[in-house]
Amino acid sequence: MTSVKLQGVWPEDARPLTLEEMILPKRLKESFQTMIDKKEMSHMIFVSSDPGTGKSTLAQILGEQMDTAVLFVKGSEEGGIDAIRGRINDFVMSANVTAFRSKDEIVTPFKIVYVDEADGTSAEFQKALRTLMNDYKNDCRFIFTLNHESELSDAVFDRFATIRFEFTKDEKQEMAEAFYYRVCSILKHNEIKFEESVVADIIMSNVPRFRRVWYILYEIYLNYGEINQQSFNKEKEIESVITAMNTKNYNQVIKSLQNSTSLNLSSIFSALFQRYKDMKFDPSLLVYLLSEYQSRHGRCADKMLNFCGFYNELLLRDKGKL
Repeated sequence: MTSVKLQGVWPEDARPLTLEEMILPKRLKESFQTMIDKKEMSHMIFVSSDPGTGKSTLAQILGEQMDTAVLFVKGSEEGGIDAIRGRINDFVMSANVTAFRSKDEIVTPFKIVYVDEADGTSAEFQKALRTLMNDYKNDCRFIFTLNHESELSDAVFDRFATIRFEFTKDEKQEMAEAFYYRVCSILKHNEIKFEESVVADIIMSNVPRFRRVWYILYEIYLNYGEINQQSFNKEKEIESVITAMNTKNYNQVIKSLQNSTSLNLSSIFSALFQRYKDMKFDPSLLVYLLSEYQSRHGRCADKMLNFCGFYNELLLRDKGKL
């Protein structure tokens, strides 16, 4: 765990590689460990209303630790009938070479098809999938991850064991503590300056959305070079401005800026650019205007007026009035 190197995007760098590293309640870890040890599992759906809880990571780990072949399918992008007729069908029918070469005493008798965002698959995909599951029930297992189970037909849903990533208050507390020690250990290993109280605050405000925690820490570090209370306060105020901007209410934005105590208008355009994906505006328009008004920023006497001009133009263009 401490050997994790943070050199790219932190949520990906810090992604667990083994079941032991996963932040899950004991009851779930024991169940999944039994599957790995016995090389047995049913078709499974991992469902959670919260993103970033570890569903996708767990699916990948199961394939890796069972030492079997895994096919990854992005349901929101490859959820049509062509995926069933092409990649998935070819994979299911092919020999499981990975399992044949496994050094484990018990060889996994099946391959795994992992469909991420399965709630994005079409009705035709789901109908064809039922036939494929019946024809190759001994050769392949399917793992679906999704946030909205109502998007799956009952005929498909009933073929899966459902694992809900929903946790009790006590489980969330235990998971938060385990994640806190993991995060602090990784930050120390990478010689990143941080205040433990700030890390704890971010985790407790977001548990069990662990990916979100890493993104917040990553954004703070990118902007300020360390993770302390002052930088955290600035990040929270940026978050407040973004939330206000997304309401598309001019007065709300002005109010959020006036309530700020540590936000620096000289760096706000760069900070917003790093968070452009969180904003409910056309990305190309947003980035263009951020660039335009940042270049004007150094030449104007009233920095607040310059920002207000930026947001006013953004609103007008967004509404097609300019």
